[in-house]
Amino acid sequence: MIILDSVVPLFGVMLIGWILRRMKIIGRGGVKTLSDYAYYVGFPILVFVSLYNVDLTVLLDHKLYLVNFISIFLIAGVAHAVTRVLKFGEKLKAAFVVCALFGNTAYMGLPLNRLALGEDVMPLASVIAAIYIILTFTFGLFIFRHYSGVKTGTKLWVLRVPLIWGVILGALFSCARLPLPFSSFFEMIASSASPVALISIGAFLHDTKLGGHFREVTILSLFKLIFLPMAVLLISQVFNFGGLAFKSSLLQAAMPVAIAMFILARQFDVESDFVANTIVATTLSSIATLSVVLSFM
Repeated sequence: MIILDSVVPLFGVMLIGWILRRMKIIGRGGVKTLSDYAYYVGFPILVFVSLYNVDLTVLLDHKLYLVNFISIFLIAGVAHAVTRVLKFGEKLKAAFVVCALFGNTAYMGLPLNRLALGEDVMPLASVIAAIYIILTFTFGLFIFRHYSGVKTGTKLWVLRVPLIWGVILGALFSCARLPLPFSSFFEMIASSASPVALISIGAFLHDTKLGGHFREVTILSLFKLIFLPMAVLLISQVFNFGGLAFKSSLLQAAMPVAIAMFILARQFDVESDFVANTIVATTLSSIATLSVVLSFM
């Protein structure tokens, strides 16, 4: 039942977004508007509220950070080795490695964590999402810069990410025990983040068609949906890491490729068509793989 109660609502809301885009109720510009609302307003406030209402000692377990960081960099090394063996071009190498690591931990990861594991997991899921986002805008941008030749600056990019400020301010308010006026206002916005984000994903999928790079997309899907969760599982065994934090780490690792990867790929001129294909392929395939992960849990 937990699979039906978690996966069906998640992809059901995405299907609504696809239908609304199909019917042109959501225009092409509307997809960006919905996504921007979730990115700049909804999820930062959701993360802020989640951390404000929690005892932050639950986030001080060093294993939470070790397991996620080691798993990510382990898969990065393996993915890079595969691109060399298969003789990928320089730009395809960058797109492959970055997409193999960084999933949709906010737009899909946070709502699925809440549906599958309950409200208590949200602070953990938020911090894990922040780990992936911080690495995306540091390590991921370094890879794009290295292989693309585009010298767009990366300094302080991570501080321009609204979700990171949600984590920082939520932790500060919680530690300082500062009062939160108009808390119902923040709760209302926080509750809107997930459905808006999922609808925007569905609408994005409508406008993105599969085609080309079949071999590369298939291998990438294995890395993102299977190998990275397996790495989290194995590293967790090494560190005797369990409980709610382990389950959230496993779910976040199993997320499909994030839509943000397409935006970055276009900015750095790094195989944006391939990245768009991986987003569609991994998102659709994750219906099955996430069901397996939830069943295992």
